[in-house]
Amino acid sequence: MGLAARRERERYEIREKILDAARKLMAERGYDGVTMREIARRIEYSPTVIYSHFRDKQALIDELVDEDYRTVGKRLRDLSSIRDPIRRLRFIGEKITEFALANSNHYRAIAMAASPEVPERSASQNARGDVRADAHALVLQTVQEAVDQHRLREDLRDAELVTQTFLGGIHGIMSMHLTMGNDNWVQWRSVQARSRLMIEAMLRGFMCSKECCD
Repeated sequence: MGLAARRERERYEIREKILDAARKLMAERGYDGVTMREIARRIEYSPTVIYSHFRDKQALIDELVDEDYRTVGKRLRDLSSIRDPIRRLRFIGEKITEFALANSNHYRAIAMAASPEVPERSASQNARGDVRADAHALVLQTVQEAVDQHRLREDLRDAELVTQTFLGGIHGIMSMHLTMGNDNWVQWRSVQARSRLMIEAMLRGFMCSKECCD
């Protein structure tokens, strides 16, 4: 490996260390708890090194969230080939659950560390609206297909409303698990069972009475 290639690899590795440290800080302390100085301390580099990769905290957070959205998008990409929209929704819900459980810090960063102080991000980021990379867009497209095929109740014509409700139900289960899962006050059932039940309950609630969730 040449000198230039080695330097580029080292730069990439440092960048990933910065993002990973920021992700953990977001999970622990939320947006306000992420500081360049604390990230530098955790990865044992000077703050100057952090600023050589990201011009400021917001640029770092934008890249962090973009990267994690892309990771989720990759997990869901192949599901767009499932023709039946109801079946596709079920698999999307299952994949989001799998991702949240296997990558809790990633999930916390993109779904649980929002702050009203975080500026609105550019619409071009995250490949927003691209069903190959944007989980929300994939769910929205899938729900719209179900609406167009008259698979959902007649009063559920607003695909965005159904999309937000569907994702919100899954997020509620995941958030409860990640924030309260170690609380032994409750005799918790498995998070996988709770997620499956939530997904099935929502699908049955959305669908026409003549439909079945087979």
